[in-house]
Amino acid sequence: MSARPWELAMEAVLKAERKFPGWPNDPIHGAAVVGEKSGELTQAALQFTYEHGRREAMRKEACHVAATAIRFLYWLEATDGEVTK
Repeated sequence: MSARPWELAMEAVLKAERKFPGWPNDPIHGAAVVGEKSGELTQAALQFTYEHGRREAMRKEACHVAATAIRFLYWLEATDGEVTK
């Protein structure tokens, strides 16, 4: 692995912000985005374990989980967790 895990995560944050510039305006929907990505990581891990899946798929999904969690934290800090309209 050439990059450190946090570098991979920050690259994923920047890529996600370019591809999906908006973020949900409330904590439920923001947490759901993080949960969705976590489910995709779980699926990649299951496929790796039981279906000869690829290690790279787990790395990719772990970066997506980290990126969405970081974006959630940015939203939380920027809004004090308040629902915006």
